Amino acid sequence: MLFTSSKVGTLELKNRLVRSATQEGLADNKGFMDERIYEMYRDLAKGGVGLIITGHLYIHPTGRANPQMSGIYSDEFIPGLKKMTDIVHEEGGKICAQINHAGMYADRETGLDLISASATDKELIRREAREMTTEEAKELISAFAEAARRAKEAGFDAIQIHAAHGYLISQFHSPLINKRTDEFGGDEAQRMNFLRAVMSSAREKVGADFPILIKFGMMDGMEGGLSIEQGAKIVSEMKGMRIDGIELSGGIGGEKLSNVKKGVQNESKEAYFSAFAEAARPVTDLPI
Repeated sequence: MLFTSSKVGTLELKNRLVRSATQEGLADNKGFMDERIYEMYRDLAKGGVGLIITGHLYIHPTGRANPQMSGIYSDEFIPGLKKMTDIVHEEGGKICAQINHAGMYADRETGLDLISASATDKELIRREAREMTTEEAKELISAFAEAARRAKEAGFDAIQIHAAHGYLISQFHSPLINKRTDEFGGDEAQRMNFLRAVMSSAREKVGADFPILIKFGMMDGMEGGLSIEQGAKIVSEMKGMRIDGIELSGGIGGEKLSNVKKGVQNESKEAYFSAFAEAARPVTDLPI
């Protein structure tokens, strides 16, 4: 089955091998990519991966996770990204741009002040983050949409919106972090409003048929954080948001709880997020 064709929205894939995003760390201090990144993606496409998902690209100057993160916050990035997609397509591959905003998880080395869905203290992260204003939240919704447009113009076959690992969108989903009193905070349904707005704005920019995927943090794994049951509820709403496919992950990131499990020494410890897929499968018919 792994080598049979599959479909995610309108995107037809030659197999079910997906290269999940990992940050390349090959950009300069403005987010422009190093030449080495092109050969990396050429090799991945040559290897026969059905879909390559890039490392996360930051959608706004305030959203850089670390100094080596690649950018998509300006039209200036389109030519470099177009070079990447052309290389992958020349090798018969397909490629998806992962777009993201770090929120409260921007490294100190970026020199950025930290912003989050709500003010967050050092008990959870290394530095304190302030709550962004409603106007700032709306600005970032527009920034996600513009990044989606740039990705399509650069020739990507799809985009993936990062909503996991304690980055900005997952901060809105988390009851541990999101204490807002405006339209983007409140009960379980209201905490989804930021994602709904991002999806609606992005869909308006790229059109009805362009595939939009999501990397979703199904559970925070901390007391008072997003539970697997709450995560499943969000998954159940994704088709209505016109999301085409779901990649599941978990963990709020940072030092408190990593999304990476270490000490995997045998097969029984692999696929440690499979329980998330088992919880998500009954509530959606989207590809997982």
